[in-house]
Amino acid sequence: TFITQLVDDAEAAINAVDNLGYINRKKVAVGGHSYGAFMTANLLTHSNLFACGIARSGAYNRTLTPFGFQSEQRNYYYQTLPKDAEQVYSNLGNRMLKRFEKNKFTIEFSLEQNTVEYHINNELSNKINAINAHTLKALNRLVTQFKQQQKVHIVNVLKAGKSVGGLFLLESNHRLLYLKGAFTEESKKEGAMYGAMQRAIDLAKEKGLLFDFGGSRVEGVRRFNVNLGGKDSFYSSIEWNNAPFWFNWLKKLQGIWKKR
Repeated sequence: TFITQLVDDAEAAINAVDNLGYINRKKVAVGGHSYGAFMTANLLTHSNLFACGIARSGAYNRTLTPFGFQSEQRNYYYQTLPKDAEQVYSNLGNRMLKRFEKNKFTIEFSLEQNTVEYHINNELSNKINAINAHTLKALNRLVTQFKQQQKVHIVNVLKAGKSVGGLFLLESNHRLLYLKGAFTEESKKEGAMYGAMQRAIDLAKEKGLLFDFGGSRVEGVRRFNVNLGGKDSFYSSIEWNNAPFWFNWLKKLQGIWKKR
């Protein structure tokens, strides 16, 4: 069964790494996103293998997916793309789009992903702990996979012929999903990210797709999405943590120290 195989696989992985002498098997954590969150919840419920776990943005009620995984409704910020897009933008959104036009940026669509990955690493790795060499490799693999399926759109924004930022967009399930993007600080002040996102929304409209901003618990990201006509739709994440108090306390101190 699913549960038996899942627990057996996890135990085999822990045994293999433990035999190499790399871990303390009493202090192993597990985590997952989406379907991985569903697996994490089952591992924490049906085994004693892990000290703690984090399940993010999972779908736990499988009766909602009788026709297969990811066929269910997914709740994120989205844009319904009315004909007169300016009507749904906030005053700030419209001002930033006017700055974008004033600063004479140009937008290119290409299959060159290295430039956008450079900006993500250069602009975000020092601000967001989750942006690191490991996650950048995973992002590279994901974009490469969708590129092979002709389901990725790469937006590059230039000023005076020099790239100042870009976006990764993925086509999936009748949606155009904003995956990740980054821009230089100066270009953001000049409206570059607003202009790029507007072009992404226009692309979704041309293809008859729903534009999906993706989910976030960061208030600044929420405001940005709403400024471009995004609508709030709440979703849940579950964190199950059986780690001892001192471990959680040290992890919190580590996070604070990294931000200094």
